[in-house]
Amino acid sequence: MSVRAFLGRGGLALAGACLLAGLGAGVASAAPDHCVSTNGTVRVQQGTATCYSVAGRGNVAVAHGPGTNAEAGATPGDEHNRARVQGSNSTAVSGDGDNNSATARGTDTGARAGNGSNNTAVARTDGCRADAQGQGTTARC
Repeated sequence: MSVRAFLGRGGLALAGACLLAGLGAGVASAAPDHCVSTNGTVRVQQGTATCYSVAGRGNVAVAHGPGTNAEAGATPGDEHNRARVQGSNSTAVSGDGDNNSATARGTDTGARAGNGSNNTAVARTDGCRADAQGQGTTARC
């Protein structure tokens, strides 16, 4: 007796659906590396991505990717600091002042903006480091 004859058309369709559902569940259960922290509170942390933000208005840290780290704000009173990182093994840090922005994209990149206010650091080339320190400084690589 064949499997089709044993299960019938409906049973064969049900068996196939169960098999596909089981395969889909394995793919869906893989947690991405993702972390979000705002105003001193980690909102989401999955996988190996890490993030931190100082309690303060507008401090936002977002990390996407394995081994990434984002930090916004360094000391109490820091406000409106943004750190965003996307890639792998990369870091973005902003703080020790207000209105600093650090963005890192790629592999093994780093961006740091701070030790003053209104600084912007953007690292978009694998392996580069952008460091904007002082008042109103911009660094890119």
